[in-house]
Parts: sequence; C-alpha cells; structure tokens
Amino acid sequence: MKKIFAHVPEAFETIGEIVDKIEPFKLKQDVLLPVFNIPQNSLTLRMLKMVANAVRTHTSVT
Repeated sequence: MKKIFAHVPEAFETIGEIVDKIEPFKLKQDVLLPVFNIPQNSLTLRMLKMVANAVRTHTSVT
C-alpha cells in the first residue's frame, strides 16, 4: 500500500486519524446476509479466492 500511495504520504496519517475516531457499537440483532451459490470452477469464485488470499497474506492482487 505504501508503494501505491507513495505520492500522497499524508494518506496514511489521515487514515490513522479516521480510525482513531471510530467508535464501536453493538448491533441489536445479528446481520442476516443472503447466500449466493457460486459454481465451483467459475471465474467469480477463483477471483474471490485470489482476493481473500491477498487480504489474508497482505499481498497485492495485481
């Protein structure tokens, strides 16, 4: 991320300030999300797995 936003170094400081202002709250009930069936070998599923892996390992998707 620092490489991508090297031209705006103040972005990280700004994000830190925003994160510091976030106040956690309790939901009155669980969030119910729809279930989407994605075919096993679809491009969508492969892309989702690639993004999830990148997030988990903190690597770039590109």
